[in-house]
Amino acid sequence: MSPWTYDPTRITTSTLYALRAEIQDTDARNWLLADEEIEWALSQERNFWAAAARCAEMIARGFLRKQDVKLGRALQITYSKAAEQWFAMAQTLRRKSLGTVVPFVGGMSRSVKFTYSQDKDIVPALFTKTMMINPWTGGYSPDSLGPFIGSDDDAGFPFV
Repeated sequence: MSPWTYDPTRITTSTLYALRAEIQDTDARNWLLADEEIEWALSQERNFWAAAARCAEMIARGFLRKQDVKLGRALQITYSKAAEQWFAMAQTLRRKSLGTVVPFVGGMSRSVKFTYSQDKDIVPALFTKTMMINPWTGGYSPDSLGPFIGSDDDAGFPFV
């Protein structure tokens, strides 16, 4: 594998090329990360956007290693400003990566609830339907609460 490759026609089929396009590391004459570095970032992070953020952070740290250069009065190369811009991009990509986690809603079907109830390795839930029932306070009975406390027949739930 060569150290740097990019083919814009394969962005939809290659995660490597899609990530290069996202962070705009697409110039063959001035590339910033090798293919292996991007592949490593993809293997370390939980999703595409987090890997893109890690790549931007790696590029920013590369610019931080360089000193700002001033040549005469007019010419100045400011690597610290480039690093700042890459860190800003990484921060934006990190925020994007946090918003792409697929939520899980448990207990949507009786069979899934039953399967989880039989698994002794799962940590029990902290919040339950019956957690606010206190037998020492009085005033409530299982008959007065009906389906709210998890009776066998939840079909009579009044708000459905």
